[in-house]
Amino acid sequence: MKIKDNIVEFILTLIAVVGFIYGYFSENYWTIPASFGICFIGFSIRSLMAKGNGRKLTLLMISLMVTGLCIFVAGLLWGIGPYDIRDWIEDNKVALILTIPVFIGVSLIMASIDLYKNRIRRCDLEVTAECVELVGKVDSEGHQTFSPVWEIYHNGEKKRITRDFYTNIKKMLPEVGEKRVLHVDSISFDDYFEGKPFDASCKIFLFMGIGFAVIGLIATVIAVFAF
Repeated sequence: MKIKDNIVEFILTLIAVVGFIYGYFSENYWTIPASFGICFIGFSIRSLMAKGNGRKLTLLMISLMVTGLCIFVAGLLWGIGPYDIRDWIEDNKVALILTIPVFIGVSLIMASIDLYKNRIRRCDLEVTAECVELVGKVDSEGHQTFSPVWEIYHNGEKKRITRDFYTNIKKMLPEVGEKRVLHVDSISFDDYFEGKPFDASCKIFLFMGIGFAVIGLIATVIAVFAF
């Protein structure tokens, strides 16, 4: 299944790359959004059909599908649509391109909501956990960040849980030996949240999404009046 998924990802990425290169060098620029639209739609369908997903249509998938469809249709109209529509898109192409950050922002906001909903559904076991280790990692900017490793007892067994979320904000990191109440995924033990389910990882997606959306909207309005 993994090999098939990689093939699908490769084909979708290839479509986007070929569409961009062809559109740029041939000056048929409409193939760029059209190919990227296909890529967005393909990735959302692949996520929907992925094994273990339960075939559930999440808000993020809906957002990607709508984004992909809008970009694909806009590309087709720009290239082979009626002349008046093609002229309008040509005249407003800068403003239209600047709406892409808005779509990205909405997708990130949907991702934060999905993460929140999935976390509530999955993390159904409330336990008292002890921090036994802080795993360190250097981020892309060279800053040292940490992720806590927790130890819990469940059904008489000792288990260690962690997740791929690193930070250097001290108030978000426990001391080694500190105990806290966590809500843990009772099946795989690969996810948890502390306190409110809408925690830091959810907020990061949310704030990034709002940032992209606001910047995109401002840039689009400026472009509309400037051009």
